[in-house]
Amino acid sequence: MSSKERNQSEGNEEQRFIVAIEAELALIRARQKLAITIGAIVFLLLLTFAIMVFLFHKKHQQGIIQVPEGSKPSTGFFRTPEKVEQTPNILETPFPYQIPSSQYQVQQTHQVQQPYQIEQPSLPQTQQHVVPYRLIDYLERLKQIENQRKREASNHWLALQALLEIVQGISSAGEISEYSGYDPQQTLSAYDEYLKRFTSLRQEFQKLNPPIECQRLHQAYDQALLAHINTIWSLKQQIITKDLAGVALSGLSAQKKIDNALNIADSELAAVCQQYGITKTFKIGDER
Repeated sequence: MSSKERNQSEGNEEQRFIVAIEAELALIRARQKLAITIGAIVFLLLLTFAIMVFLFHKKHQQGIIQVPEGSKPSTGFFRTPEKVEQTPNILETPFPYQIPSSQYQVQQTHQVQQPYQIEQPSLPQTQQHVVPYRLIDYLERLKQIENQRKREASNHWLALQALLEIVQGISSAGEISEYSGYDPQQTLSAYDEYLKRFTSLRQEFQKLNPPIECQRLHQAYDQALLAHINTIWSLKQQIITKDLAGVALSGLSAQKKIDNALNIADSELAAVCQQYGITKTFKIGDER
């Protein structure tokens, strides 16, 4: 075989090889397109199925929410109850089922359906105030302080009556030196002790933390204790200056001032007990 024929044969084989490669590439491209097409079709089918399932689930939920249990119409004609045995509660009864107008016209007779007689719900009765725990605790501690004040006040009133008798005796004698039953230093010591006790009692009272409901009561009782302290201090100053007329006047007016302050505090206590329906177990004031 000549060289020319060999060259021609080799060229033909190379051309067939190239054609085979191109055919194989075309086949691969065709397979890829087919795979892509099939994948797209499967994806669309899955998406369509998912949308249908979602819509069906949503419709099913809406049907459960909109149509309450027991209100679905029975098969056949809708039957109107002849008699309502129990009046429905307006707060619990769902809205009645909506009957289509065409179906209602077929079943309607000459009798006019009477509407349900729904009884208006009665308003709840006014409940009593709930008594706060802090209020009960405050009143109990106030009772203890008031009992202590009564004991101190009783001792003071006895001493004040004795002092007024001494002042009356001194006035009759004319001179303090002529009245042997009067000891100014002993009287001052006694009033120092009364002043100390009532001041300590007021300090103990001011340690209480009154609730909002007892603010007026707390202020009124504090003024009553302050009236005790002011009266004792005023008498002490008059004893120091030997103002017998002042002692007599202060002794006569002191009881009235203190009683007025105690009565105001007792009225505030009664108001708190009445507001919360509490039994008033003690009285603020002196009984003579």
